[in-house]
Amino acid sequence: MPDALRPIVRLVCQAEAMIGESPAWLDRCVRWTDPVSRRLLSVADGEELQSIAMPSSVWSLAALPDRTLVGALDDRFCAIDRSGKVSVGPPAAIDAGCRFNDMTVDPQGGLWVGMMHRGILATRGALFHAPSLRDQPERVAHGLGVPDGMKLSAAGSNLFVIRTLERTLLAYSVNGGELREPTIVADFLGLPGKPDGMTIALDGSFWVAMWGGS
Repeated sequence: MPDALRPIVRLVCQAEAMIGESPAWLDRCVRWTDPVSRRLLSVADGEELQSIAMPSSVWSLAALPDRTLVGALDDRFCAIDRSGKVSVGPPAAIDAGCRFNDMTVDPQGGLWVGMMHRGILATRGALFHAPSLRDQPERVAHGLGVPDGMKLSAAGSNLFVIRTLERTLLAYSVNGGELREPTIVADFLGLPGKPDGMTIALDGSFWVAMWGGS
């Protein structure tokens, strides 16, 4: 890539997070979570870091179409207000030793999340979907390693999911709340680090954060 086209990365703030996860842009502010220390973090341009203590670990965040901030707890989704108050949805039937991980939302307000084994065992990963926060999340895919960064296409017809252990980016065709067999969009073999968080730029290109890479 020519130097003139290379993105400029700058430090926004030093949050001293144990693990900084799942940045979400909402109300002219970047919000993210530190699930290990149970903190909800946020910063607006030119302002100081805000930190809210949470009652439990929030593993990922996303914003619904109505701009409600939602998160993934161990086995269910939740809504989070400005003060950090949590309103939980019904629990999912997840496997023993597992928890939710990264999440995203679709244009209709449906919630999607990956499940991973706490010991990072391969083949225990799965994907869950709930039409709304009020609905119980249902398993829609299984047999994954660690499902990580995920986003839907602008039309909501494809769900893109990072498989960290397998170092691949998958695309699922979405039919309502059901997923068809995935295809591999790209792999990250031979690159430093492992693929983790992911987002899609306005031009449709994928931006992937490489754990231990760049």
